[in-house]
Amino acid sequence: MEQTTAEVPSSAGVPPAERTEGLFARKSSGLVRELGTRDAFSIAMGGIAIAGTAIVALVLLSVVPQADLTIPLLGGAAAAALLALVYAQLVATLPRAGGDYVFASRIFHPVVGAGLGGAVFLALVLGAGTNAILFAQLIVPFFFTGIGDSLGSSAISGWADDFSGKGGQFLLVAFYMLVVLGVSLLRPRSVARILFWLFGLSAVAVLILMTLFLLNDNSGFQSAFNATSGDGSYNRVLAAAAAAGFEPGVITSSVIAAIPFGGVTFLGLTYAVFPGGEIRRPSRTFLIAGLAAVGVTLFAALGLWLLLKRSAGLEFLQSVSFLFGSDPEALEEATSIGASPADYGLVLSGDPVTKTLISIGILGAIIAPAISLVLAASRVLFALSFDRLVPRWTTNVDKRSNAPVNAVLVALLVAMIFATLGIYTSVLTVFRNVTLVFLAIFVVASFAAIVLPYRRKDLYEASPKLFGRVGGVPLIVLIGLVSLAANGFLAYLAATKAEFTGGYDTGSVITLASVALVGVVAYVVSRAALSRKGRIDPALAMRELPPE
Repeated sequence: MEQTTAEVPSSAGVPPAERTEGLFARKSSGLVRELGTRDAFSIAMGGIAIAGTAIVALVLLSVVPQADLTIPLLGGAAAAALLALVYAQLVATLPRAGGDYVFASRIFHPVVGAGLGGAVFLALVLGAGTNAILFAQLIVPFFFTGIGDSLGSSAISGWADDFSGKGGQFLLVAFYMLVVLGVSLLRPRSVARILFWLFGLSAVAVLILMTLFLLNDNSGFQSAFNATSGDGSYNRVLAAAAAAGFEPGVITSSVIAAIPFGGVTFLGLTYAVFPGGEIRRPSRTFLIAGLAAVGVTLFAALGLWLLLKRSAGLEFLQSVSFLFGSDPEALEEATSIGASPADYGLVLSGDPVTKTLISIGILGAIIAPAISLVLAASRVLFALSFDRLVPRWTTNVDKRSNAPVNAVLVALLVAMIFATLGIYTSVLTVFRNVTLVFLAIFVVASFAAIVLPYRRKDLYEASPKLFGRVGGVPLIVLIGLVSLAANGFLAYLAATKAEFTGGYDTGSVITLASVALVGVVAYVVSRAALSRKGRIDPALAMRELPPE
């Protein structure tokens, strides 16, 4: 799309010739606005991966075993819905690639944007690397177990053991990354279509699980569980937890501590913001897609939890989660069944078709997030490059696929490095607090919506107003205030609850600070280098919208 960048106001003291020449890496980004509402919804749902909750729900509950996930999921959905409204207006006003980096740099200050851009890029590629590890260590074993069970083949079920070592896990991670790379280099719309089909597979798996839990009350669940794991195994799980000193029940402090987990369930909602320069009709696309993603996720996650709780029993789920987190050997002695809703679905399923669909759906659910994460990370890197904070060659867009190929390759490479470190070392433990970056970004985005009509009145007045005014005040300001309160509370809980952060130490704090400052360092170095060469100050570019 050929479009010259907006001029810098004359008050900036820039010579007229430089107002239209050299401000950005190019006058046209090379990206094409081809993503519609379904595409944006698919990118968001790819990041959320609803079937993933069928694997990790009890793992999360193991951190707060005396909780019920109902209130955390409802609270997370409310905060996410507010964010969907906030981001809809931000995207409508600043519809460019880069998402939060562009919002912060144009609304607040270049240094704020640079810090946010660097932090969100690292958080996104770390997420992709973490998903690759999860694929190798958890999802592949589950997949082989499910397929082996559906075919009645113990040989297939045992294939997971062939990849249980570090070398085998590395091969699985490499395969995973190659799949993600192959998809990510396609046209953005093709990427979105693949994500839509992966979402469909996940949705089928979730609906099957919900149906199985609906059709089997607690007595039916106990019978199926005991038949699979051995007579009395259901009660052995309860007894093992009691022997370890666990008392089932719901206590308020645990429910409050679990609220951040409910919030991050909807984290992928924001990934569709980053390809803002590729979204058609940005004034309405993200609004519809974002709210739809929140609604579908709430239905899937909350419905799955409520039906699972009805079928398996909250006392049993809490006991399993407690043993999984504190005494996994005792859990293995009590039962041979894995600790996830998906495992229980395989137990309740009586036919190979549903077992296969569950297994495939879970597999698709873990591949989709990395695709969405890499897509988002590459667009952040692309925007940083346009503003000259990173080498310009990452702005290269393939004319056939309309994809920023170099940015995608860099994002995949960094994600692969993180995944490899996670397999062979314990270094990723110092990154355990990085999820706080996303929650902090949500707070910044909410504040950006509040000040947008005042700090960047020119941009706001020239853009579609999605929510009108109330008493002369732009409604987006009020929405932003409520979102700031909700997501600020979420971020506060996440930062202060050791159950969520895993605790702080010197290494994790230094790592968190480094993640927050890497973009600022890039900005300072870039500005100094360009100044020595007599080129445009990147701060000037970061006051204007980048070209389309």
